[in-house]
Amino acid sequence: MGMDFIFKADSRFAFISFCLAYINYKKNKKVYLPVWLDATCSGIQHFATMLKDIELAKSVNVIPNPEQKDKVQDIYSEMIEPTHKILKEFANDNPKYHKLGMVKLNRKLIKPSIMTRTYNVTVRGVSNQLISSFEKYTRDGIEKIKAKKILNLLNNDDSLNLMEKLNQGEAVIKFLDADLEAEVNLFYKDENSESLTENKKINKILNKTLFKVPSFDEKESLFLNGSEVFKLAQIIHESLFIKYPALKQLFEYFVSVCIVFTKLDIPIFLYPPNGLTITQRYLKKVKNKIAILFSRGKKNSYCFTKKEKWD
Repeated sequence: MGMDFIFKADSRFAFISFCLAYINYKKNKKVYLPVWLDATCSGIQHFATMLKDIELAKSVNVIPNPEQKDKVQDIYSEMIEPTHKILKEFANDNPKYHKLGMVKLNRKLIKPSIMTRTYNVTVRGVSNQLISSFEKYTRDGIEKIKAKKILNLLNNDDSLNLMEKLNQGEAVIKFLDADLEAEVNLFYKDENSESLTENKKINKILNKTLFKVPSFDEKESLFLNGSEVFKLAQIIHESLFIKYPALKQLFEYFVSVCIVFTKLDIPIFLYPPNGLTITQRYLKKVKNKIAILFSRGKKNSYCFTKKEKWD
């Protein structure tokens, strides 16, 4: 029950409950801790059954895997390596996104995206899932981290005299400046905006948020900007369908059916085994923009969204 140990848990109160129950178990006392039973990615289980896809069914434990008896399969862990392969290939073909080849995915990071893919999660939704799990930094914060690391390295290197340390420190500063200059130039190329002055563009680079992500190189921190995170989300979003193309075809078929039903204003009925009838109806979003003119020529625009039946 050491606090340092407890704080390592994701769900700390649930973990404390387990620890207390385990203490009672070791003392041969009764344990009243609930044990939660859950399906293995139930959405994909349904798809695998409809497709009669044996390999996909094994991955989500619909049927046992004879090659790995008594072992529960985990599609989230299974998807890590195929996604790494897609990321590295994309990074090699697109130097602008070379950092994506260094991203080290883990089960916790990839699970929400894979789990919600068959629930029609969007790329923006996957991007938000990723961002919520990443540490956020400003450019200034990252430079402080680099400076502190460099200082520690120089202080701990007894083989260097004071002058050599100063020379190395100056070389590192020049490297950081060059690194920043390269990023600014890349930003110029991407933005193609004439309205921003040079200083504003540099300030935008310095102030934008970067996200610290797991890296294969544990010695160096890896940071991605917003567009790189979004591209990472796009690749993760498609990775499951790349590995299981039949799953993609069936998913797109159901989406198409829903679109047709929606345009015909026909609700979708679900009939669970308990006799309850569920009716699902999609409405069309309609946006109306209103501009209000204030004093001194100031104008504010507002957007209102409402839902109505399809034509």
